[in-house]
Amino acid sequence: MSTDFDFKDMWNKQQIPLLDAKELLAKATELKKNIRSKMIIGNLLLIVTILFIGYIVWHFQPEKLTTKIGVIFTFIAIIMFIFSSIGLIKLLVKNNISTTNAEYLKQLIEIKQKQEFIQSIIMNLYFIFLSIGILLYMIEYAARMTPIGYISTYSITIAWLGFNYFYLRPKSLKKQQKKVNDLIEKIKEMNSQMKEEL
Repeated sequence: MSTDFDFKDMWNKQQIPLLDAKELLAKATELKKNIRSKMIIGNLLLIVTILFIGYIVWHFQPEKLTTKIGVIFTFIAIIMFIFSSIGLIKLLVKNNISTTNAEYLKQLIEIKQKQEFIQSIIMNLYFIFLSIGILLYMIEYAARMTPIGYISTYSITIAWLGFNYFYLRPKSLKKQQKKVNDLIEKIKEMNSQMKEEL
């Protein structure tokens, strides 16, 4: 006998409390919408950032090679992040609650794995390329400052990049991962409960 159940069938037979199943699916749907919305808004902001940087470069015509290389590194960081997040957005869009709970669980695990890949490898590369890009870009303009201004500008920039990378990013990632992990555990628990009732 198959141990794979359809969510709608489960609700109809009320093998587990109907409200709990509905709440769980509502949370799953809300979480996916939330992640998808954040990714789409983030990508749109990054596209606007690329356009803004492009306008600045075109308008101010940087002279030093370091500035141009900095812009290229920044573009690479942004484009790499956008392309990697498109795969996650596709996963979030194609998700279908009408599938069986085992398939739904598999989809959530796939989303979690893609999200972890983006949050670890892609975000690390993003921060490395972005930091190099910003620091190289600033050389031309910081060179016109006094030594105190130069040191202050680089100190503040490096401190801000470090704060984002070492404090804000891990805190945000931990919060996101906890939500997805909790949801996966609840669906696994629901699967176990349904198997026991057979």
